[in-house]
Amino acid sequence: MKSIFLTLCIISYLNWPAYAATITAANCTLSEVQARVNSAVRTVDTVQVPACAPTTWSGVLTISKGITLQGAGMGVTNITATQASPVIRISPDGTMYLNNERLEISGFTLTNNNPSGGGDICIIEAASNTSSVASQIVIHDITFNSNQTGSTQPTAKALRIVGGIYGVAYHITVNGPYMIQTTGASNDGYSDWNAFSYAPGTFKSFVVEDSTWNVKPFSYNEGGQGGGAYTIRYTDINYAPTNNNAAQCASFGGCNGNLFDVHGPQGAGGGQGIEMYGNHIFGNIDWNQSSEQRGGRGKVFFNKNTGSTTIFYNVEELHPTDSGFPAEKVVQSYYWNNYDNSTRQNVSCSGGCTFITENTDYFNQNPSYNGTSQRGIFVGASLPAACTTLDGAWITSQTIGSAMTGMTGRDPSTPISGTLYRCSGGNSWAVFYTPYTYPHPLRGVTPPDTMPPAAPTNLRFAQKE
Repeated sequence: MKSIFLTLCIISYLNWPAYAATITAANCTLSEVQARVNSAVRTVDTVQVPACAPTTWSGVLTISKGITLQGAGMGVTNITATQASPVIRISPDGTMYLNNERLEISGFTLTNNNPSGGGDICIIEAASNTSSVASQIVIHDITFNSNQTGSTQPTAKALRIVGGIYGVAYHITVNGPYMIQTTGASNDGYSDWNAFSYAPGTFKSFVVEDSTWNVKPFSYNEGGQGGGAYTIRYTDINYAPTNNNAAQCASFGGCNGNLFDVHGPQGAGGGQGIEMYGNHIFGNIDWNQSSEQRGGRGKVFFNKNTGSTTIFYNVEELHPTDSGFPAEKVVQSYYWNNYDNSTRQNVSCSGGCTFITENTDYFNQNPSYNGTSQRGIFVGASLPAACTTLDGAWITSQTIGSAMTGMTGRDPSTPISGTLYRCSGGNSWAVFYTPYTYPHPLRGVTPPDTMPPAAPTNLRFAQKE
């Protein structure tokens, strides 16, 4: 009887779940950090990287499973690279996809000083295959530095998101030309429209929130293309004259680029959409557009510019003979309560507008909205009695206008609250869009239990005689 009891205890012990361990790298070298990452048990272990002066990596740190990678803090754990490839690449393996494992990276200053241009230059890249989704990628408390020099147009991105990668980056600081690029996983880009269906207001977008972007000169930001979609919200965007390199700007035709872009139906395929709201733009000196939407669906609202020159919001019609047109053209796009200082800015169409028309594909806020002769987007506390099919109505109890006190920029005290309705015909309204939960739900995940159970006490064996 005793032997049976002991056997059962051993079997039970062998089937206990693994408990989280903290694995500490001996130093900040790429080989050491990669070895610790490789040894970590997926979904439970944390790899800690110690404090270090700038340590050069001449290669890519690859992570393919759900772990926590934790530096000692921004400005404390410092990694520097000079390469045309990413500094860190998240490349999920089959098990990570199957179980949708959570991957979290935080606590670093990451710098890529590659002097040349190139579409793949970035600091963290997260890349899906052509059909799978990983939706628990969390990146926070990291400073990204991109210091491209020379005569080529800067193209380095802090984040490059490829295919079905969803999650959140928060409390990051980006010192560089581009904050984020999203693109497709397939070679042609068009396939991603079917593989990764975009649903604004849901988790199906990579979200940057509560962050700071100190912009360096650039021509334009191809933020979303090839089936990609992204959300920028509650972020401080600073563009000061001290960030400008006049000679570099002149070499590639100026620095008055677009802050955010959704690519059109050409080449690699158009982007699926953008959500851009609650952002505060400071020190604007020469941007010609805040948002340039050339494809997909846009929800752009409650953005505030307090710069010295005017910025605009544009939709654009490009390449109507491309194989991705008209499926990937601008559609279902709504712009409201965006202010340039005290002046509300509408979105306008440029670059050819034969197939893209106002109040069919894109819509502006209309203070005189009556649902018949005056169309567009109504903004107020209750739905209008009359409406025309496809018109929008942003219904909110919050104050509307240029002040947006506490509603824009990093860590807002009064986050934006409301619902966008769309007219379905017959003077009938239906809920169309609600901003995704803020803060992003992935920020509130309970940390794994790192404490193993206490050893049992007061046990005794009882043997029947």
